[in-house]
Amino acid sequence: MMFENKIKDYRQLRGLTQEQLAKAIGVAKSTVSMYEAGRREPSFEMLETIADILNASFYDLFGRDEHSYLYGLSPAKFPRKVPRLGRIPCGEPNSMEENIEGYDDLPDGITADYTLLCEGDSMINAQILDGDIVYIAQQETVENGEIAAVWYDGSTTLKRFYKNGDTVTLMPENPRFSPIFISGADLSRLKVLGRAVGFTRIFK
Repeated sequence: MMFENKIKDYRQLRGLTQEQLAKAIGVAKSTVSMYEAGRREPSFEMLETIADILNASFYDLFGRDEHSYLYGLSPAKFPRKVPRLGRIPCGEPNSMEENIEGYDDLPDGITADYTLLCEGDSMINAQILDGDIVYIAQQETVENGEIAAVWYDGSTTLKRFYKNGDTVTLMPENPRFSPIFISGADLSRLKVLGRAVGFTRIFK
């Protein structure tokens, strides 16, 4: 069962019309209709909002598995899937397209909200290479030394995060790349998107 069918099923289970759901999530009724028909995919933030309104877990609605469940019954033998939200540079910061490009299996023991496809080689000493799929736990703060997906001044990157007083350092894991130092008023343009909790390498 694809997620568009499950949106409709849960909407009807909660006794909501398309118009009521649209009003609750702040979109036009035609947008909900397109979601349910599979002609348009919600953003990651909208997926979370829909799940909240329908009183369902994120995986209930968007597991993208033919064995996914309704009414809260989950077959444990099938892995959870999380959305892949585009690409993140492992080098100089760049724009990241936050469109859902597909879904990745979440390995046992990993807790994450989405994945990103890495580009570049600034994190090679952390064993993260160009083309690796990195699992991200969405959170707004990280500990010093943790690898984080961060947004800075309209761009995104994957780096080790360090904070000392009013200075943040985004540290690469490749001596060919320079650290990024952010301090003072520039900190207002910095946002932690999440913490890297693992990665997968697909051999071609």
